[in-house]
Amino acid sequence: VGRNFWTVVSNFKFMSFLVIFSGFYFVFWQEFIALPLYLHKFVAPDVNIEYLLAVDPAVVILFTIPVNYLVRKWKPFRAMTIGLLVSSLSWMLLTIGALLPVMNSLAGALGSLGITIKGTTLLVSVALVVLAAGELILSPRLYEYVSRLAPPGQQGVYMGFAFLPVAIGFYTAGAVGGRLVQYFAATPDRAHQLWWVISGLGFLLSLAVASLATAIEALGNRLLEFVPANVSLPPGILLDLLPATLVGFTFL
Repeated sequence: VGRNFWTVVSNFKFMSFLVIFSGFYFVFWQEFIALPLYLHKFVAPDVNIEYLLAVDPAVVILFTIPVNYLVRKWKPFRAMTIGLLVSSLSWMLLTIGALLPVMNSLAGALGSLGITIKGTTLLVSVALVVLAAGELILSPRLYEYVSRLAPPGQQGVYMGFAFLPVAIGFYTAGAVGGRLVQYFAATPDRAHQLWWVISGLGFLLSLAVASLATAIEALGNRLLEFVPANVSLPPGILLDLLPATLVGFTFL
């Protein structure tokens, strides 16, 4: 067991990949950390948070197969980057003031049908649906990519370590999300700006990953011009080198 553990931990490429994409789980875990505090403190103390927290899993259960069918031809890194971008966008919806009157009107229309719901609840529900959409796009391809990085016979161990970003994201989300809520508690009229910070971190990571992936692919295609025609390279070799390259850029 110890040898298998060390084999995985010493794989810099794989561990780099996990650290990079823990950013997604930082954004995702705010659903359970910053969002309930934000709603109770700044929006509506009596909000039905239990209902809202059921939106994400319901969307995942209902739409996992359709969404994965639609994105089945996307390359793993493209899908993971877009998934992170979509999830980051979800929290920005809570900062768009023009959406609340629309949701209030929709809530009124539903009320005429006997469905009682607040506009705020609808707005948060929409944000959580978008968050779930990002999760649906990213998560399956994340585990697919992990299986590709694993050496022969080590797939099970590597798939276990694939949950490390979940833990990293959870602890960083708690440390940052809680402090953001505490910071904005002094200025409730600016409380929505905490979502700028959370979404901004996700957007920056998405942009960095997408830009570097594009640059590395272009560089790889250029280098391939110098490879003799009778030499065959392993398929996906440039993509497999991407995680370690990203971390190298991070520390420059």
